[in-house]
Amino acid sequence: MLVKEDGTIVLLDYGMVGEISRKDAANFQILMQAILLKNYAQAAETLKNLGFLLPGADLKVIENLLREVLQLDLNKVKEMDVFAVKKEMNDMIKLLPIQVPTRFIFLGRSFVTIEGMLLSITPEKEILDIIKPVFSDWIKQGSSTNWKTVLQWLNAFPFFKVFHSLQDLVETPQRMLIQKDALQQRDFVFAIYENQKKHAFIISVLALGAVFFGMYLQYALLIKASSGLLALSSLFYIVSSWKQKRWLQRLSKKTL
Repeated sequence: MLVKEDGTIVLLDYGMVGEISRKDAANFQILMQAILLKNYAQAAETLKNLGFLLPGADLKVIENLLREVLQLDLNKVKEMDVFAVKKEMNDMIKLLPIQVPTRFIFLGRSFVTIEGMLLSITPEKEILDIIKPVFSDWIKQGSSTNWKTVLQWLNAFPFFKVFHSLQDLVETPQRMLIQKDALQQRDFVFAIYENQKKHAFIISVLALGAVFFGMYLQYALLIKASSGLLALSSLFYIVSSWKQKRWLQRLSKKTL
């Protein structure tokens, strides 16, 4: 730990060396702005962009959770049993589709270390009061312009959310048409694979019958030809089944 001439404390920990990209830093600023403006939908979307949500996570669930957690009265929280609240929060987090990207692990550790230092140096002060000036300056350094921030603030009001609802209502028929086309395309591809398997199965049955018929007549050429056809049709059936299975797996991943 170093103390500069102006009183700045510099913490050196070579076991926590890491970096985050400018894109991640900008997303963190957007996340903080969204939380301050109570725009929980944007906060959930930003968490997804940062990689804190698992693939397929329901953003609406995350949005509602953020709204419930961030609207808690801090004074009431202080009166609660800290260990009980922590246990309940941990149990709830385990059930949620969230994760901590590896690139942010050192960042989290550094926050905890800095918090511990602040509590040791100034135990009588609140952490939020100490970091508020620096935090405000950091938010102002974001890429968003003042007018964009104002628009985001207005966007958080229920009155303006009505316009978003109307826009969603207007776009609903178009989304339904797109979903209908996608569903028809899936049915078409599925039907192709099923027809290929059906034809291969019929040919295999006929070829197998021809093999037995050739054996009954003791006709070597018929046996060889029908055996080859049986092998080809069986192989075609296996390949079609494999392709269909792969397609269904990709389809299920896109749906999640």
